[in-house]
Amino acid sequence: LGVVDLVDMDVQGAELDVLAAGAATLDASVKRIHIGTHGRAIEVGLRRLFVELGWRCMMDYAGDAAHDTPHGRIAFEDGAQAWLNPRLAEAAG
Repeated sequence: LGVVDLVDMDVQGAELDVLAAGAATLDASVKRIHIGTHGRAIEVGLRRLFVELGWRCMMDYAGDAAHDTPHGRIAFEDGAQAWLNPRLAEAAG
């Protein structure tokens, strides 16, 4: 596919396993990712993974909690994270 603008995923608890296994490919070819998260340990692991890759966090709302968002206060059942790969996003302009 070459460079992918956005990956939007919700894999019901396998998100950390999937993304960790494909981290090198993800880092080389994906500009942005939006992830539906399912558990605190997964959320922590994803934060660690993307920080280690040098990605920038655009949004991070833990599941089973209410958060103030730009759209008002929202109660999240599942969590949500969005990350930006600055090397690819900035290269695109």
